[in-house]
This record gives sequence, C-alpha cells and structure tokens, in this order.
Amino acid sequence: MTTIGYVQQFVASVGPYFLRNRYIGAFLEAVATNYDLALQTLDFGLRLSQPLRCDSSALPVLSRDRGLPFYPGESDLSRRRRLTQWKQLARQWGTHPGELNNSQPYFLPYRPLMRIVHQDGLGASATWHTLDTNGQYTWHQQIPSNWNWDGIASKWSRFWVIAYAPVEFCSLVRYGDGTRYGDGHHYAGARESVTANDLVSMIKGKKSAHSRLSGYIIATDPASFDPTATAVTDPSGWTSLPTGNWGQPINSSGTRTRLPSALWIYDTRTL
Repeated sequence: MTTIGYVQQFVASVGPYFLRNRYIGAFLEAVATNYDLALQTLDFGLRLSQPLRCDSSALPVLSRDRGLPFYPGESDLSRRRRLTQWKQLARQWGTHPGELNNSQPYFLPYRPLMRIVHQDGLGASATWHTLDTNGQYTWHQQIPSNWNWDGIASKWSRFWVIAYAPVEFCSLVRYGDGTRYGDGHHYAGARESVTANDLVSMIKGKKSAHSRLSGYIIATDPASFDPTATAVTDPSGWTSLPTGNWGQPINSSGTRTRLPSALWIYDTRTL
C-alpha cells in the first residue's frame, strides 16, 4: 500500500513483525489512512479562517464575514493582507490613516510611500498624512500652507491622495480620457482603468461622510510633494505645488499648471 500520511508511516514503522504480514499490515495501514484523512480535513477546515493559509476560494467568504470588500483588479496577495488586518482597519474607518492603510496593500509586493494632504478652512495651514514603506504613519502641519489648490480655502473637506507607485505599476494604469490638452499631455479622467477605479474606490469606500476625495495622484518623482517644501515655479509656467492654480491643468493662456512628473488618475474637475 502506498504511504500517504504521517499516521500511516508511523503504524508501518513501529508495528511488530506479526502485524506486518500481507493482510493484517494492509488492514492497519488502511485504518491509519482514515486518521490521516481526518487530520487533513481538520487542517483544511482550520485554514479556512486564516487568510494567509486558506485556499483562494475561501477569501470571498472571509471578505463577507469581516465586512471587507474586494475590488475587481485586486490581487490575492492584497486581499489576504487586508483580511489579516481587518480589525485594525475597522477601527480606522473614516480617518485618513485608515484610508491609507486600506489602500497600500493593493500595490503588493510593493509598499509605496503614500500621502494624503488637505488645507484648513482659512487657508492658513496644510496637513500632510504620510504612510511610509514600512507601514509607519506620521503627519505634518505646514504653516503657512503649501497646498492651495484653487484659491477656495472654504472647501476644507477636500483631500488629495498621492501614491509614489513604482514604474512597473504605473504602466498598468491607463491615464487620460482620450483628450489631449494644449501641451500634448493627458490629465485625469482615467475612468476606463480597472486599476484606477479600484484605487479610488478603496479611498471613497472608507472615508468619512463629510470629506470629499478631490484627486488621486501618482507621483513618479520620489522628490516631489515634500510636506515641508515651498512651491517653486518652473520657467515654463507650472509649479511644483499648487498655489491656487491647479484647479485647471491648463490655464487660460494655454500653459500647463501642474508638475509634469505627476499623473492624475482621478480629478473631480473632470469627473
């Protein structure tokens, strides 16, 4: 008989010689095989509640039981990671740290630096929330504000997400809505992209009711969007941070306003 499990191997190795003959030995190993199958069934059942060890078919069940929605383009690696953190995530729903922690696993096996930034209602300060590549959360308040989106400070509930995604990931996102502006570049409107929709939905689905996601930016330059920086104006006209001019990507004179290394996958200006 072919050995298939630990119990069967044990019985075959320790049984006395008179229990190893053709018929009794086969019978005892058959009984041991039933114990092996029972152990395998028990192990499989226990794994069903463990996101990192269960079969992929169990993930939707865990998603429903733990109230953690999946997204169409999300990998199993991301789903497993978020399911293991569902209690921590649930405690942070409606907060900017919670939005960042819920989104970062989507990029796995990468863990990109991610930020959320918003300005206060007086336009006096900008608050930057950062989740680094090790999962460490920090925040910084910049005074005077270095994030004046369109000069309308009273819209204090707006916020923007910035993800420093790797080059390999950026190629998966389709930018632009088919319209090329005066400088030949696409801006925002990546509505057809499953990836873009997933990333935006992960933020919108867990944000606070009073807040509004106004933009999702992929930063391809690691040095861009420094929370402590001051806006710098390029000779061609665009600025490194918004100075009240980013409400429209192309101003009335046909000049680009936003830094070219940043890619918008969501912008409420167009959606």
